[in-house]
Amino acid sequence: MGRQHLNEMKLAGMTPVAVVELDPKRLEVARADFPGIETYATVDEMLAGSMVELVTVITPHNTHAELALKSPPPVATWSWKSPWPSPPASAMR
Repeated sequence: MGRQHLNEMKLAGMTPVAVVELDPKRLEVARADFPGIETYATVDEMLAGSMVELVTVITPHNTHAELALKSPPPVATWSWKSPWPSPPASAMR
């Protein structure tokens, strides 16, 4: 799923700079498919070590709010592959 989204971003003129993946084997695939991309084992590592300007969350729906709430400034722009979970009250924390 992530590969498809990154390729679509490239077609739209974006430059993917970082990937977070829990599975080390999938991180190796990301490195092979996107040479030079930063790879991280956790979102916290990526937010601490990367200068990303946009974060796209490609995870199960029930993890979106938790991940978005981790974002410190200057990462203010997040996108999801699906609508915000209902009810959106979790976004108001």
